[in-house]
Amino acid sequence: MAFLVSLPMFSQEKGSGPVSKQERSVENFKAIKIGGAAEIILMQGKEQSVVVETNANIQDRVEVNVSNNTLAVKLNNIKKYDVLKLYITAVKIERIQLSGAAELRAADTISGGNLQLVASGASDIEMLVDYNNIVTKASGASVVRLDGKSASHTIEVSGASEVKAKSLLTTTTIVKASGASSCFVNAKTNLTYQVSGASDVSYVGKPQTVIVENNKGTEKVVILRDSTRTSSYYNYSDTTSVNVGSLNLEVIEGNDTTKVSIGGHTLIVDDDGNVKFKRNKKLKFNGHWGGFELGINGYVTPDFNTNWGAEYDYLNLRYEKSIAVNLNIYEQNIALNKDKNIGLITGVGFSWVNYRFNPPTYLEPTSPTLEG
Repeated sequence: MAFLVSLPMFSQEKGSGPVSKQERSVENFKAIKIGGAAEIILMQGKEQSVVVETNANIQDRVEVNVSNNTLAVKLNNIKKYDVLKLYITAVKIERIQLSGAAELRAADTISGGNLQLVASGASDIEMLVDYNNIVTKASGASVVRLDGKSASHTIEVSGASEVKAKSLLTTTTIVKASGASSCFVNAKTNLTYQVSGASDVSYVGKPQTVIVENNKGTEKVVILRDSTRTSSYYNYSDTTSVNVGSLNLEVIEGNDTTKVSIGGHTLIVDDDGNVKFKRNKKLKFNGHWGGFELGINGYVTPDFNTNWGAEYDYLNLRYEKSIAVNLNIYEQNIALNKDKNIGLITGVGFSWVNYRFNPPTYLEPTSPTLEG
């Protein structure tokens, strides 16, 4: 018994030779969905158009179509190419979705009512915008850079993605960050953010209200009329820590106590309702200069011997009586690094040094030589 299996074979074309531009006829669209390693230049105009720039021998394998108001580009059995650029002009843009290694740059300001940006893989979006509302979702290792203005901006970042929107002026911004992602925003009135993992959120400007939520959205820290410029938030199983400029607010929930640290002070509340207020000690460099020292004085021969022999017996010391006393009453420490473990030290102190000879001996400084 024999079986015959037939599999379709598709040859892959390699882009080579001269590069050409070809304009494609497309219907009206409001969304863009592109993957692969394409470079997209986005423009806004009165009529929609698409121009494909790539090797002339693979132009017919670059398929451009519009379905459900979404412009999509498909590469049919193309192995590789020298260049693939898409010049896209849209009348109205409401959604952009990029994946793979696609890159999109806006040639000028793109404006409208609502805009949704979705970036995944290693895609890259850079736009100058003027919208009422923007929703950004970034994952993988994607990067989204936004300039311009928008009344509101809702952001969701995960993986190792980045959203760089510090030059996008907004009234209200909401951020949800996870993984190792990072987000930099600019909110004028309201900023709400939630982070988990190793992610971080930073902001510029002076929002009137900053709301920091834990990763479950069940607990909030509200900061009113904040005057700082940057903020980072970290959440662990039993500890919530918020750093806003030089102000640190930390809540630690233990089995029987709750600690709230604000700046240099800590408020401790136990289960019985007892409240204890204490001041936190700041980390500082301590060179250990100040204090009291008690020691023994001595000296040795050129051969590093403490016994001077019969000839110089008068120089032998009574070590139990040869006492050194140091009293350092003032200490000044100067730290040289942020960890406070390297620094310089100086101070003021007094020293009493006494040498007591074994035989009764008195020395007079009457000659340059010592005799006895």
